[in-house]
Amino acid sequence: RTEYLGPNGFDAVQLSPVVEHKRGSQWWTKYQPISFGLNTRSGTAQDFQEMVAECRAAGVEVMVDLILNHMAIACDEAHHSPNTGAPCVGWNGSTYGHRRMSGARGWDEAGPEYFHHAPGHLGYGLCGVGAPSYLCGSLVTTDCSCCKCDLYGLPDWNTDLQEVLEIHFRHVRELHDMGVTMLRIDAALYEDVGQVSRVLNRFPWDYVQMEWWGEYPTGLHDKYIGNYGDGAMSWKIAHALATEKDLSKLPKVLGLAWGTFGVSNDKAIYAIANHDKRTDNAVQEVATYKNGLEFHQQQKFFLALPNLERVSLWGGFGWKSIDEGPPGCQG
Repeated sequence: RTEYLGPNGFDAVQLSPVVEHKRGSQWWTKYQPISFGLNTRSGTAQDFQEMVAECRAAGVEVMVDLILNHMAIACDEAHHSPNTGAPCVGWNGSTYGHRRMSGARGWDEAGPEYFHHAPGHLGYGLCGVGAPSYLCGSLVTTDCSCCKCDLYGLPDWNTDLQEVLEIHFRHVRELHDMGVTMLRIDAALYEDVGQVSRVLNRFPWDYVQMEWWGEYPTGLHDKYIGNYGDGAMSWKIAHALATEKDLSKLPKVLGLAWGTFGVSNDKAIYAIANHDKRTDNAVQEVATYKNGLEFHQQQKFFLALPNLERVSLWGGFGWKSIDEGPPGCQG
C-alpha cells in the first residue's frame, strides 16, 4: 500500500509487463505480448493509470518491465498452419497469429515482415536461442550475435525497420506520459543497444535497469541503456548465511561490495529474489520465501549490508509450482 511504501523509504515499485498478453494461468504468459494495449489480467488501462497516479502522489515511482524484444508464440492452430491469419485470442480479446498481431491500438498491427526471418521465408525465424548455452555461434552474448534470433521461439522484432521502432516509440511514450519514470528492460542481452537506445533515450527516465545474468559487461549497455540487474549478490548472501559450514568465513560476507564480476556497485541494482529464481520447494542455496525464517534473515541482512547502493525486495505471490501465476487467473 502506498501509505506504507512512501513513508518507509521505498523509492519505487516494479511491475510485471503491462501490455496485453496471451491467455494462460502461468506467470510467464505476461512475458508473451500480443498487442500494445494496456488491458491485462492485472487490470484495465484505467486501473493502471490510477495506480501510477496514486503511487506518484505518495512519492513512490513506478518501474515497468518493458518487452521490446519479441511477441508471443502463436496458439497451436496458427503455429501448425501459419497462413491462417490471426486465429489466436489474447487476454483482452485482441487477435494474433504466427509472427503477426492484429493489435489493439491501430498503430500496433504487425505482420511477419516486422520480425527477423529466414531469407525468403517469412514464417521462419532467422535463428533461435535458448537453453542450455543461450549462445548463437559466438563465445559471448554481449556481442549481439543473438540479437536477431528468436529467444525460446518467440518471434524477434526487426528493430532495423523504422516501422517497428515507431511502434515501440509510441508504446514507450504512452508509459512515460502516464507517469512511469523507471524501466526494466527484459531480455536486454538479446537487444541491439543502438536500436533500443534510439527509443528509450528520447525520454528523461529516472532509472533504467537491464535484465542481466552474470555476463561480463563491455561498457556499451550501461553507457547507452542503464544499470545491470544483478542476481549474483543474492546467491552470495544465501550461500554465506544458509549453506556455508565453515563459520570462520562468515565475517567476510560483511565486506561484500559487488555481485557479478565486472559490474561495479554504482552500475547495479541487486534483487534478493525474482520470478526467474523460483523453486517448487524450500532450497537452502536459493533466496526464496519457501525457506521461511532463513529468507527473512537474508532479506534483513540484504537491507543492512552497507556497501549496496540499490536493492529490490520480493513482493510477489505464493505458488505451489514454479509455473503458477497469481491468484484469480487460473480459470
